[in-house]
Amino acid sequence: MLNDLFKIPDIIMLRCIPAANGPRLLVASGAFSVDGFFYSDDDGLTWNWPAGLPGAQSSGRFLRGYVAPDSLHTVYLLYEAPFSGTTLLYRSLDQGAAFSQLATFLSLNFSSGARQDIWLDYYGSGQLYFLANDRVYTVGNTGGLALRGLIPGNPGGSARLTGVETADSTVLYASYVSNNQSTVYGSGNGGLTWTFRGTAPTGQFTRRSFAVSAVHPQQLYVGGVDAYRSHDGGQTWTLVNGWAEYYGDPANKLHADIPAFDAFRDSLGGDLIYISTDGGTYRSTNGLLTVQNLSLSGLNVSQYYSVYTN
Repeated sequence: MLNDLFKIPDIIMLRCIPAANGPRLLVASGAFSVDGFFYSDDDGLTWNWPAGLPGAQSSGRFLRGYVAPDSLHTVYLLYEAPFSGTTLLYRSLDQGAAFSQLATFLSLNFSSGARQDIWLDYYGSGQLYFLANDRVYTVGNTGGLALRGLIPGNPGGSARLTGVETADSTVLYASYVSNNQSTVYGSGNGGLTWTFRGTAPTGQFTRRSFAVSAVHPQQLYVGGVDAYRSHDGGQTWTLVNGWAEYYGDPANKLHADIPAFDAFRDSLGGDLIYISTDGGTYRSTNGLLTVQNLSLSGLNVSQYYSVYTN
């Protein structure tokens, strides 16, 4: 346990990157009114709060964090300050030791944090995209926004952005969550044009419960209580398994509640995705056609729902 005596609630980003003195752990929290970002250079024995970020007294929360695939391992954090009506974009050029404010988005112009998101490809160019309501922008090195495209239909609900860079294009997906459904739009040209793709029959457990394969741009995943997969760019959706099926086959069936999908490429460039659930972490190498529970043994963790004494 890296932080046994140091609680970091509602983790939204966990990355290990190279730094001057060896590996550095970066952790961001999505909880309101906490010091929401820390780094450690000693495998979690001690944790450091960087300069330049709003602390617990600011009463806001971090919405999303990314590390760019550049030589500096540039860190981006999107922060919601609800009482001031702003969302702030922060950037670190020294592996998370200090941050500067790169851009400010007023709710008056860009809506609330629930209607905003950022995305970049860990394996791609490092270009950062910003979604606000139904508009998609690229973010420049000085924080300036360049409008890429408009998502049609004035979709309502909480907004999420994901994507993948391929050899010849950038494929983006936006989802809008309302009434326990996720309405999905897609772009095959870096956000210039968008089309409605389909609707997944579930809400989303967290902001990270919507993702695309890092290898196959047409494979999408969304999770609420249950997980769903789409292998045709969001047009149709298939239930991975019902939550009750877990109890008869915990090794191969997902537990209920899906707070995150994390898509990677394996050492040979193949598809690899980790699925976080309330009952442990799973792995899939075939687009969630099958899943493997990695949390059945050997982990010093547990979760108790009730206690009975006599």
